[in-house]
Amino acid sequence: MQDIPEKRRDTGSPRGPASRDGEGHGDTERDWDAAQGKQKADAERETLMMELTRLVQKSVKESSWWERRGIDCSILTAAFISLPAGFLLLGSSQPLYFLLGVLIMGVAHAVITVKGTHLASHGALSESPAWANFWAVFFIEVR
Repeated sequence: MQDIPEKRRDTGSPRGPASRDGEGHGDTERDWDAAQGKQKADAERETLMMELTRLVQKSVKESSWWERRGIDCSILTAAFISLPAGFLLLGSSQPLYFLLGVLIMGVAHAVITVKGTHLASHGALSESPAWANFWAVFFIEVR
């Protein structure tokens, strides 16, 4: 149900007769209230983001090197190491071995492109800014 006064429905004008006389203060009050409500919502969202950032930074500080980089680097290394086996199986004339090669190559490709790009975009592959830049170019630009 709309909350519009009867006068405005009858006139057909979106502002109603009060705006023609210059006495239409209700619209500016509603606009001001809406703007103030939007500012409150933005401030609340910003506060939540600051809290989330603080929690993430705390979690990163408390985690070990293995948790921060080791697991992901191991997964990427395993994907790169599986490439020769995948290529070898792709050269097989046996349909089952060939399909296994396709599967290995597909998984390796997905891991390298998706995980590598995601980690490189966040700079999570290295603590050094120069190496982080190198990995970003390697995974994002070259792939």
